[in-house]
Amino acid sequence: MPLPLLLLISSVTEVISPDDLLLFAKSAAVILAAQLPLQEEIACSIGFSTAATALLLVPFMAVLIGRERVLPLLQRGKTALLRRGELVVGSLSFGLGSYLGWQGISGLMIN
Repeated sequence: MPLPLLLLISSVTEVISPDDLLLFAKSAAVILAAQLPLQEEIACSIGFSTAATALLLVPFMAVLIGRERVLPLLQRGKTALLRRGELVVGSLSFGLGSYLGWQGISGLMIN
């Protein structure tokens, strides 16, 4: 498969993944907790959605615009991830577990 098609497919699947749905729900909870007027809630939601969409499209657009410069960077990144995959996954898992544990403890402390 060509790389732009793979990047497009990964962007689409990233938007509908369960972890992103959790992120969207958490951001909605933060907006609701701020007790903003309806217009400001809509503006914050649109701003968050626009920023998330732009960040998901950055790799795809980079390949479309400067394929010759981006592909070597992506290949070096892939090589580095393959060499240090266990460390990367372990670090991300530890960080995510620590964050979720902290969120759980702070949620239990709120009465």
